[in-house]
Amino acid sequence: MKRFTRPAGLALTACALLLSGCGGGDGSLYISGNVYGLYRDGLVLVNKGNNSTQAVSAASQSFVFSTLVGNDESFDIQVQTQPSGETCTVQNGKGRTGAYSISSVIVTCVGVTHALNVNVSGLAAGATLELVNGSDKVTVTQNGVKAMTPVAEGFPYAVLVYTGPYVGTPATPNGQTCTVTGGVGTMPTADLNSVNVTCQ
Repeated sequence: MKRFTRPAGLALTACALLLSGCGGGDGSLYISGNVYGLYRDGLVLVNKGNNSTQAVSAASQSFVFSTLVGNDESFDIQVQTQPSGETCTVQNGKGRTGAYSISSVIVTCVGVTHALNVNVSGLAAGATLELVNGSDKVTVTQNGVKAMTPVAEGFPYAVLVYTGPYVGTPATPNGQTCTVTGGVGTMPTADLNSVNVTCQ
């Protein structure tokens, strides 16, 4: 009786074709995901599983690693380089591949914020002053430093004396005139302490 022996080459070919049945790095799977809140360039992701990196440009809503991976390979997506003025974090970034590409990684970025401090002087005792910066409004009842809502790096600010929602609403507290200097600009990479409000 003749015994049939399958050639080793055929066995390897069959293994390569049956992706879900054979482990190892055949380099046919993508790792991708969604990106939220990225407004700046500079973000670089790294897959610690194979040390491949992927740059993600500003305003991107998704990413795909250009280096493919095989099935049954570990992956660990992390932020290697943060974009300027933002902090990004990764969710669902760690695991092992199966027979299909990975598309469930989520990268969320938020702007780095800094304090917006206003120096108020000359406000009469008992007077009330309201300051606004966009939708942010604060009430000032005494002289000194008044903190407004922090602003993200590179975003505009415009501190103004609130004049009220109705025509004819007084723009001055108790008959005083209050002037804002240094109230318009772009948030730098540090706390801002140069906005001044002088009442007289």
